[in-house]
Amino acid sequence: MFELGQFPPVPVKVPASPQYTPQPPESMEFLINGLHEVVDRMRSTASVLHQASVSNKILHPALGALNAQEWFLLIEMHYRHHFLQLDRLKTNLEM
Repeated sequence: MFELGQFPPVPVKVPASPQYTPQPPESMEFLINGLHEVVDRMRSTASVLHQASVSNKILHPALGALNAQEWFLLIEMHYRHHFLQLDRLKTNLEM
């Protein structure tokens, strides 16, 4: 997955939990501001990511133990995956 830089063509399932199910956004403005905050945090994290030990890992519920670099790559892939889904939905609505 990390070598390809994308998710495999199979669904990744995590256990049902409020922890993994976000609440709907209050408004479009709230959603956009949240995305900007994520981008800002990703940029600041990227500059210090090289300092993290690759041997320190935290368990992902479906993908196993990941180090900081893998978690960082996973976040980018996850967002890209959702933007691709959005593009497909927009394309289907235009048809």
